Amino acid sequence: MRARGVLPAAALALALAFAPAAPAAAAWCEAPGRGLVITAVSLAHDDEALDRDGDGRPVDDGLKLEISPWVQYGLDPGLTAIAQATWTSTRREAAGDQGISALFVALRRELWSGGGQTLSLQPGLSVSPGPAARGRRLGGGLPAGELRLLYGTGFALPWAWAEDGFAVVEIAPRLREGGRDSRLEVGGTLGLRLAGGETLLFQAVSQHAFGPDDSDFAKQQLFASTLLPLGPALSLQLGAGYVVAGRDTPREATGLAALWLRF
Repeated sequence: MRARGVLPAAALALALAFAPAAPAAAAWCEAPGRGLVITAVSLAHDDEALDRDGDGRPVDDGLKLEISPWVQYGLDPGLTAIAQATWTSTRREAAGDQGISALFVALRRELWSGGGQTLSLQPGLSVSPGPAARGRRLGGGLPAGELRLLYGTGFALPWAWAEDGFAVVEIAPRLREGGRDSRLEVGGTLGLRLAGGETLLFQAVSQHAFGPDDSDFAKQQLFASTLLPLGPALSLQLGAGYVVAGRDTPREATGLAALWLRF
């Protein structure tokens, strides 16, 4: 099993591209002096919104384009630094906006590892440059801090068409300045590496609001993608995601393309 190689980091790209507020689905740390750069482009479309009761209602067509470069680098054994910038362009009918919606930094600390398993803790901070109102329009908003707990395990597969796999479970409270629009996220990722070198990725993410504003927001998303090797250190990820349920949120369908470069 490749507990510290490309495979355990595979969950990462799905989170960063589809859930920019919480982009750290990989539980393993990078080796010192080694790193990963992922440049993801995603396009989301919606023409339906989920109301407070979870029922759908038609809305004007909305489009959201995001470009998200992500860098993680091993500082010491069991310690990885992470940085991400997200540029967003939104459009609904004749109205729209664009700009840097979020800057994210984090440190991932390994708490325990053994037998192909790991447990990590990742504190992180996300800020939106510029006015708060503009940040909210782009999907950012007030500064937010998170404390993410991640458990990952690798396993062998008994099938001739697949070599090995991994699973990651994570939980992360995200607290915004003033406590408003704070959220709890729970996610799970399954990765399967095929005999031909491709990796299949499946992810489920659930977000719920909590805090003094008594928000009804909730969102449940499913994602699937494949990671295709292009060379010893370069891979291409192609995938899609969909909001299957929720409250006070658009029902988005998302497409993704991302380049992975290991160094």
